Amino acid sequence: MSILKVDTINEKTSGNGVAIPGHVIQTISASDSTAGNTSSGSAVQAWSGTSITPKFSNSLIKVQCQFYATHRDYYDGYIQLYKNGSAMSGKRIVIRNAGHTGTDFTSGASRASWYCPAWLWNFTEAAGSTSAITYSVYAWTQNGGHPTYWNSTDSNSQEDPTSTMILTEIAQ
Repeated sequence: MSILKVDTINEKTSGNGVAIPGHVIQTISASDSTAGNTSSGSAVQAWSGTSITPKFSNSLIKVQCQFYATHRDYYDGYIQLYKNGSAMSGKRIVIRNAGHTGTDFTSGASRASWYCPAWLWNFTEAAGSTSAITYSVYAWTQNGGHPTYWNSTDSNSQEDPTSTMILTEIAQ
């Protein structure tokens, strides 16, 4: 039997330049409470989001974004996650008012937006490089007369949600 006696341990972990597979290297978070809306039929930036600069190109980036958005009346609203200024495939969400159910609609009085639900993106992807990666949220509407709202509602000043984004680099 051997006994190892040590006075000092100089631990080298992921944060100090050694990648331990499966371990978190860094986490970046951001939040936004700024209420806004758009009547644009083209994507406009609703939130600049946040950036992460991977320490290793072979890391995974876990993206967790909770974004509050609502749309009122007929037609649809949209939000989409963007990466470095470009729309991410498969990351678009169609926002419909509770009264919008295909070809049937509820009465106008019940279509007012009294809530602002949270929409979620939760996925991992390869970092691919050690350059900064910026994730942001864009929004637009199907019809300019019916805006898409975020971090607010058009009918309830008491609703003031805060959108959040967490980016985590995971060693591979």
